[in-house]
Amino acid sequence: MIPRRIGVMVSSALASVSVVIMVVEKAITAEAWGLLLLTPFPMVFSLSKDSGVENIVILEENEWADSEMDVVTEGVGDPVEAGFDLPVL
Repeated sequence: MIPRRIGVMVSSALASVSVVIMVVEKAITAEAWGLLLLTPFPMVFSLSKDSGVENIVILEENEWADSEMDVVTEGVGDPVEAGFDLPVL
């Protein structure tokens, strides 16, 4: 609950500082737009759940058989049969 309040406070502070910059400068500046673009990030970080992080455990390693890896081909073959298009010059 506390991280959500902190996120809301930081986001509202960024938005209010942006509005203050717009009022003081009497124009919309790049700094004001930058602060407005940063306002969602504190909310995203405060609302995300870090308690649901799960560790991925690899239970078993799959090993390839040697017979599957040592496949000998006789040549390139016909590209049309393999599904490739022939270039037209």
